[in-house]
Amino acid sequence: MKHLKYTAKLEPIVFTGKGFAVTCPDVVIRNRVTDYITEHGGTLTHLKPDYCIYTDSPMDGVISLTPIQFWLAAGELDRVQLHELVEASLAYLGSDSVLEEKQEEKLLWYIRDNREKVVEEILRQNVTEAVDGYLKRRRQVLPDSMTALSDAEGLDDHILLDLLDDMIEKASQMEKHEMTAYLLEYKQNHLSREFEEENQQADLEKELGFRERSEYDWMKLFDYYAEEDGIRINNYRGTDDLVLIPDEIGGSPVVSVHVDNFYADERELQFFWQRPAHLIPTIDHAALAQAQPGDVVKFGMYPQTKLAVWEPIEWIVLKKENDRLLVVSKLCLDKAPYHKDAEKVTWETCHLRRWFNGPFYQLAFTPEEQELIPEVTVPNAPSAKYKTLGGNDTQDRIFALSIEEAMLFAKDADRVGYTSMYHQVRGYFFGGKINCWWLRTPGVQGDHVTLISNSGTIGTYGYRVDNNEYSARPAMWIQIGGNA
Repeated sequence: MKHLKYTAKLEPIVFTGKGFAVTCPDVVIRNRVTDYITEHGGTLTHLKPDYCIYTDSPMDGVISLTPIQFWLAAGELDRVQLHELVEASLAYLGSDSVLEEKQEEKLLWYIRDNREKVVEEILRQNVTEAVDGYLKRRRQVLPDSMTALSDAEGLDDHILLDLLDDMIEKASQMEKHEMTAYLLEYKQNHLSREFEEENQQADLEKELGFRERSEYDWMKLFDYYAEEDGIRINNYRGTDDLVLIPDEIGGSPVVSVHVDNFYADERELQFFWQRPAHLIPTIDHAALAQAQPGDVVKFGMYPQTKLAVWEPIEWIVLKKENDRLLVVSKLCLDKAPYHKDAEKVTWETCHLRRWFNGPFYQLAFTPEEQELIPEVTVPNAPSAKYKTLGGNDTQDRIFALSIEEAMLFAKDADRVGYTSMYHQVRGYFFGGKINCWWLRTPGVQGDHVTLISNSGTIGTYGYRVDNNEYSARPAMWIQIGGNA
């Protein structure tokens, strides 16, 4: 058997369908290699302590590869297999021939999991027969998380309209003019003008809040699943940067959101629980005017229970001066990273600042309450211990406390960050009922920021800004002597 030797220089590797041998002195790498092979339908024909041999054809041309070269080759094989699946999918969609059940199931699974890629290839190759097959199987090509629609009645036209509009938009972007014309004609022949107009009017009323969204609408917007206690949202399918989370879907309460998936989105998604319109708290001007440092006042609303019920936010008064109160939330209201990425950042440029002064400010407070929250100059001093720069001073309504402001608490125990039940059930929290919470003063270096520990001490060294386990505890000034 001839072995082709590779040098340390990595050369392009293309699979030819022949077997190869991999030398893996590292047992961890060897296990990863063997797992990858078997998971992708390969056969281990020979296995020794330091290498394994894989083949899907007679061993007439084995290639010896280093582990690094193997991963390059395996990636190439994966791309070849994916290309074959795309072509097989197009052939399946464009034909009326009956396939074996397992083969059809495999192709449908691939199409559901790679809808954008399949649609793009259909449009690129101008395969009108595949368009017809794709739209004919409109319920079968929906994502697995929308399989409940397969038994729902009266939605065929809605699903068809959504799929057509998506394909027309993509065809137009790709400048596939013939395909665009074909899709528009298909739409005209299969959907009545009256239905389109009614659907457009319904969508407008839903956006304006005049009509409730259907379960199908929520399925189009969110990837979610139901458990005994309610709905758990995994991800967002829409195009907005600010995502409002409903308090219920299909009559079941929404109890959690997988925040890591939201923060990982390249569009820097920000999400917020939608505030029910009927929850409009009354401002207690007398209580605000009489409040003194150490007192607790109620102002604004935020989800705080296990089932995300909106309740008045309690604030601890830290300072009173010039007809204004400096307050910080009594509880850690939510979990959020200081910044999305692990990079040098200041309060001026961090994501937490944008979240506080954007979604949180807009939705936690009514217009009447917003009038009492002044925009103030927020000083951003450098770290006194490490001299890390704090950046420019900012103009904010909502902010994280600085070290100096956090020292307005009488003792460490008063700074302990107790979390709301809402905070806890959303998962991915660090300390259960108690959690660390962010300050805005920089830490040991530009990608670290100070925080309050579980025991209430001030962590001047800080922690990485992209940590998604710690809490957001907003602070602000409230004007008690008229409008801000």
